[in-house]
Amino acid sequence: MKLFCHCNICKKKVQLASSSSTRQEFSNNWGQNFNINCPHCQSQTQININMVKAESSFKNGIGIGGVIGGILGAFAGPAGMFLGVGLGASVGGGARLTNKNAVDVFNNSYIK
Repeated sequence: MKLFCHCNICKKKVQLASSSSTRQEFSNNWGQNFNINCPHCQSQTQININMVKAESSFKNGIGIGGVIGGILGAFAGPAGMFLGVGLGASVGGGARLTNKNAVDVFNNSYIK
């Protein structure tokens, strides 16, 4: 999951260097209000914790999982390749769903 906000001056997206999985965890580390230096317009602006949004870091987890599973399965012959693709896609799809749920939890929470 990637966290970002928008610069108050130029309105461009700014990715935040944080691995926080909840808004409360992010607030504990960064505070309810914090300053960013926008890499686009070079201005410093204050951001409120509720302006931070999350987006999925898995754009194509099923495809990547399928490719990896297919490569691993190729060593076991044609049947293994098909089994590997199926298992890899399942694992990739599961990881993508977990990531999507984390994004939804973060984006639907607010701190007063």
